[in-house]
Amino acid sequence: MADYTAHPHLYDVRHAHLTADVQFYVGEARTVGGRILELGCGTGRVTLAVALAGERITGLDISSEMLTLAEGKCKELPAPVQSLASFHVGDMRSFALSEAFDLAILPFRSFMHLETADEQLQALRCIREHLRPSGRLVLDVKDPDLIGIALRMGPLGDALIATGEEFVDPTAGHVVQVWESCRYNLHQQTIQRITVFEELDISGTCVRRFQTTTRQRWIYRYEMEHLLCRAGFVVTDLFCDFQRGPFTRPGQEQVWIAERD
Repeated sequence: MADYTAHPHLYDVRHAHLTADVQFYVGEARTVGGRILELGCGTGRVTLAVALAGERITGLDISSEMLTLAEGKCKELPAPVQSLASFHVGDMRSFALSEAFDLAILPFRSFMHLETADEQLQALRCIREHLRPSGRLVLDVKDPDLIGIALRMGPLGDALIATGEEFVDPTAGHVVQVWESCRYNLHQQTIQRITVFEELDISGTCVRRFQTTTRQRWIYRYEMEHLLCRAGFVVTDLFCDFQRGPFTRPGQEQVWIAERD
């Protein structure tokens, strides 16, 4: 599972450049309308954008720390928007809400934090039970980069590598640079990612270093389709990006749209 809660205040800053998926999910929310459920909503990056678009949405996340940030951001919005968004602590594998939804969304590869096929199937079935007849499910996962995995299984190993990513920590005004080490388990299809953040002062000297550890399970294209079918969904679309491009080769994004059968 994810270890985002160690430094949740940096989550939005680090991912502020990601806008294409937000626009995509807002578009799906507008198309479907009705009641919307977001699983793995985190700090409300997508949730609040959907509410700002005038749609009613419920956000669920296993991290109370992340939800505290989401609720704080929600309170800064106009009262009519606040009334459209609600948040609940819960596990996407076994949650129980008292309403049925027209659309369920799992943005930003949150589904990949489920580390076994059984957990993934359990979550999909739980989501299905919370959808109205013909309710829609939309999610994205990353198709495995087999070349990158092969390189990591060779001499490169799980070396710590600079990602080229950097952002500014709003609390101190320091630049933060990002390093990553990835360890792959081919049998379990899991990735253990250690992310190291180096905070640099104005002279470029590292004044603080901290890290997070996350685990994800990658999912192949036909494996994902099989999971959806086993859980009681009918696939209607598969895209390679949030511009709805066709999925044509390995290593692309898998953006799935399915309906409860």
